[in-house]
Amino acid sequence: MSLLPVSHTQFQLKSYWDQFFSKRSTPFEWYGQYTDLCHILHKYVKITSKTLVVGCGNSKLSEDMYDAGITDITNIDISEVVVKKMGARNFEKRAKMSFTQMDMLTMTFDDCVFECVLDKGTLDAIYSNTDDETVAKVRCMWEEIRRVLKTGGRYVCITLAQQHILNSLLETFSSGWLVRTHKVTLDDGKRDEKREVAGTLPVIVFILTKMASLPAKPAMKVLEVVREDGRCERCEDTEGVRRFVNAAQQHSMLLHHLKSVHPEETGIRVQYWSEKVPDVPRYTFIVVDVPKSKAKNGLFAIFIVPQGREGEWIFSSDSGLKGLAEQSCYHRLVVVTMHLGHQYGDLHQVKHEVTGSALAMLQSGVPSNIKV
Repeated sequence: MSLLPVSHTQFQLKSYWDQFFSKRSTPFEWYGQYTDLCHILHKYVKITSKTLVVGCGNSKLSEDMYDAGITDITNIDISEVVVKKMGARNFEKRAKMSFTQMDMLTMTFDDCVFECVLDKGTLDAIYSNTDDETVAKVRCMWEEIRRVLKTGGRYVCITLAQQHILNSLLETFSSGWLVRTHKVTLDDGKRDEKREVAGTLPVIVFILTKMASLPAKPAMKVLEVVREDGRCERCEDTEGVRRFVNAAQQHSMLLHHLKSVHPEETGIRVQYWSEKVPDVPRYTFIVVDVPKSKAKNGLFAIFIVPQGREGEWIFSSDSGLKGLAEQSCYHRLVVVTMHLGHQYGDLHQVKHEVTGSALAMLQSGVPSNIKV
């Protein structure tokens, strides 16, 4: 029997979650394991932070955070079934952590009591459609989170950021909150059933910091995104955040497509950019597949085109690339070209820079015996 609802609107129902958790005892980590998220969480959730986890479910995230030293954690969920299970599971080993049945739309906590509110997928469960009733619930949820957070406190929202959610979130929090956005790279080997739920979308973490409101002064707007290399970049407006999230989603969907083998799709191109030279891509990756019967040397290789030769027929035309792939005798060849206007190091440095991104283009089930 499937543990997923017939309609996504069922994600809003207490009866669905009671039934779900009565059937499933193991943690259901739809939005990543602690190891996927901890490098972000520990930047913003202090050891001493009084933390509220809304819609906790049976995720191990609270337990892992507790074991890492964040012990002042209050967990709430609408399902009495899961609250009892989680309370019993943690009663002795994690005595300082509590589990309470509570509807996050009508929380009974006092105002301004938490330094952090953590939401892992709960927003997505509630915001399953754009009906007026659902939108009203989401607004109520956000107002309750704002109410219980202290000034300077953080709402950590872990979401797939589908378009309607992204638009509404940015509209609500772009004024009077500091908005910082991270993209999470999940470990494919630990995805569990996430693919059924999350599809091909990447996990996005919004760090929303509640700022003090000053009388007679307009609310501040601070919007930031965190790049793959860890650099934090300021955006002029919400459109900058939207572009960052949409680009991450499109890239994730393309990589998901490339996991399956498509020998007939010669010359799929993916561009990678650098902020130092924003008008010209730094690298172009061209993915070329050939039948396994011709792959005498192996299943995957990366070919770096010498700088200045990228315009030659063999590297710039579909027929030339197909011939190059057949000559290489690899099942999938990723051809990497460099572009004018950028500064590059030696071949070793270029290999180091491109290999991680190229490996993301491995087909499912291909062993990582890579030739560069």
